[in-house]
This record gives sequence, structure tokens and C-alpha cells, in this order.
Amino acid sequence: MVAPVPKVEFNSCYRIQQETSFGAGGGSADWIAGGNGGGATGWRDWAVSVGQSPIQATENIIFPAYKGCERAVNYQPPVPGRYEVGHTLESPVFLEQTHPILYGILGGQSLVETAGTAALSSTAFASVASLDTQPDGTEQLKFVIASSTAASAAQINILVGAVLQETIEIGTNAGTVDGTYYSRGAYNATVTFTVAGTVTAGTVVVSGVDYVTGTFTLADTIPSFQIQEDGLARSATSMHFPGVIMQSVDFAFDATAADGLITMATAFQSQFPSAATAVAFVNETRDYQHALGGWTASLLKDSVAYERVQSATLTINGGNTLFATASGSQQPSGKLAGGAEVTMTARVVVEDTTEWAAYTGQTVQDYHLVLTSPNNIVDSTKFSMTFEMTSTYMESYPVAIGDDGMLVVDITYRTILDASDGIVKITTVDRMPV
Repeated sequence: MVAPVPKVEFNSCYRIQQETSFGAGGGSADWIAGGNGGGATGWRDWAVSVGQSPIQATENIIFPAYKGCERAVNYQPPVPGRYEVGHTLESPVFLEQTHPILYGILGGQSLVETAGTAALSSTAFASVASLDTQPDGTEQLKFVIASSTAASAAQINILVGAVLQETIEIGTNAGTVDGTYYSRGAYNATVTFTVAGTVTAGTVVVSGVDYVTGTFTLADTIPSFQIQEDGLARSATSMHFPGVIMQSVDFAFDATAADGLITMATAFQSQFPSAATAVAFVNETRDYQHALGGWTASLLKDSVAYERVQSATLTINGGNTLFATASGSQQPSGKLAGGAEVTMTARVVVEDTTEWAAYTGQTVQDYHLVLTSPNNIVDSTKFSMTFEMTSTYMESYPVAIGDDGMLVVDITYRTILDASDGIVKITTVDRMPV
């Protein structure tokens, strides 16, 4: 008898990539390798919270039942029905990991880099050794390779004080080697480089990136994604879920909680999974990215600080769905962008009748929710996330007694379409440039 090799929760991890087309998956490399199968459709980590069930994939199994002059009604083997995959994953908010979620739900994404000072003018790949100008803050490094015809096992190693910090894999690419490559980490020290392998006729330009400003707004089309669930860790395969569409996300905070975490719960649908070669979890959240923990949450109402909110859950529902056609497959055939809406339920401390008057008068108000990390991204600029809800109304006004004995109202807000911000405009400041 062969003893089983058990798989436990810590064996599992998740990665996500944007697809090149619905159900087709994305690139072959991580997001940092823009000229080697990564970039916008590259793989990136998705660090989910512990204690959750794996993604549930269902093939509707049909047991034909009929009357056959016997007590039993099931006579035949089952018939496979349609595939269905729908799940929700919860995670702490790492800003870099919110990009595919927000882009997937809303459909509009703009990423703008703020340049740092690190610089190296165009240099032959084999001669890359140091910078012309070193970073003067904590800067991400950007490598642009041009004029190359091939590459063989190429790498750029980043060193600080002769100690290796990370390696940029250029690798071997039968197609395009040219492109933009990024460091995962950021540096505020004297940086040097070593290279390995060859990039034929290739030149490299290096620059620094202080931070990336992401803006997410409502659009008429949505992208699709592929999720890898590596529940077979320590082996060569994992489950790949193609054709993922993001349906909704809940962001939650509680000023009375001890952990100071901002959390999110993301609901999605996908096509049925298949077992394929595992793409290694890099654990960027351990080494390079920061959770919104020890955060501050501030709410502005009509541009004035509004310090009565104890906790809130903000829900962005894209209404997105998968559809099926007679396509010769049990899989969903495509994706649809749905009717989107944004609501927020906030526990507000009662001081006077201001909120009551706004509720009964159906007064439109402009709310900006700003979530800020204590971690500086560069100099004094911090990781942050801002929700602009320009045209907002109160939907309900239930009065309650809070855990601390204060009189509170658990107000539900709903946004309506605004000419400048749509139903919501979300701005992130982090280190995800693709």
C-alpha cells in the first residue's frame, strides 16, 4: 500500500494574468518582462487570505431518471452537463494587486509613471555595469532593450554594495526581445549591474520610476483574465482557469479593528479549468509590495473632512457576466460588460441632524474616500487609494447602538452617473506600471 501525500492549505497559491483574447490566456512570463512574454499580459501574484475554500468548478452531472417498472429510477450512467465556475476570493489590499480587479470590473485603466532620477544612456547589453545617475529616492528601475535580433539566457543582475538584490530575466525569445523590463523592487542606494548571456546587437537604456498613478474608470468593454490556482504545489502542474471576468469587489475597513487592514472580496466567473504547467509564485508581497495595514482612512464630504465614519464597506458591482451559445462546447462562449453600480454602507456617529436632513431631502453630496498606507513609496509620497464618488445620495438611514454605546447610523449610499467621474473614479499610487 502506498501512503498518500497530503496537500494542505499552505501548499496553495494564486497567480493572475490578463488574457490576449477571451479564453486564450496571456503571456508566458511575469509582468516585469515586457519583451519576453510578460508586460500587460504577464503573470502577477495574487496573495489571498488564509482559511478560504479553493475555487469551486462544477460540471453539472445529470443522472437520467425514468419509470422502468422497477423501484429504481436511475438506470444509466450520468451525462455531463454544462460547466459552471463562480467564486469569491478574499485578500488584504496590496495596491499593486488591485489593478486587474479594478480594470476587470470597470473596464477603464490609465497608468502613468512619475520619473525618478536614475539613468543610464543607451549602452550595449554586454557593457551594462553602472548608472550615469544614481537614484535619489526609492526608485523602481526600468530597462528598455532596443535594436536586438535575438537573446540567449540573458539576465541583468541588480546589486547594491556588491550584494545581489534581484535578477531580471531576459531569457531566450524566438520572437521579440525588444521591450520594457522592470525591477520588482525599488532602490535608494548606489546600484551596479552584472549581465549574463547575450542579447545580439541589443542596447539598453535604464531609467528610474518614483511611482505609478493608476486611474480606473467605467468603460463599455471589459478585459478577461486567467487565474492559476496551485493546489498541487511541489509538483509540476496547477489548475488554470481561463476566461475569468470580474463581477464585483467589496472593500472594507473598520477604524475600531486592531489589525488596521483594508480587505477586499472579489467575485468572478470563469471557464472550466484544466491542469497545466505551474507558473511559480514569486511572493512579491513578501519581498516587494506593502499591504494597507496600519492604514489611515479619511472621508471628505463636499471637500471638507468628514470624521464621523467608524467603518465602511464599499461595493463596486460591474454586473459583468459570461454567456453561452451553441458553439460545440460546454464552456461559456464569451463575456459581457453589465450594468454597473457603486454602493457604500458606512457606520456614522450621530452628532446632529445633518445626515437626517440630507437623507430626507435627497441631497446630492460629493464623497472622496482616501485610504493611505504608513509606508512611503518614495520620499514623503505614500501608497494610497482614492475613491471619488461625485454624485452620491443616501438610500437608507437605520439608527443603531454601536459596540461602544454610541448612537450610530448604518447609512447606505448610492452613487449616480456623473459627467466627470462616472459612478466612481479610483486612483492608486503604487509600483505597478503595466
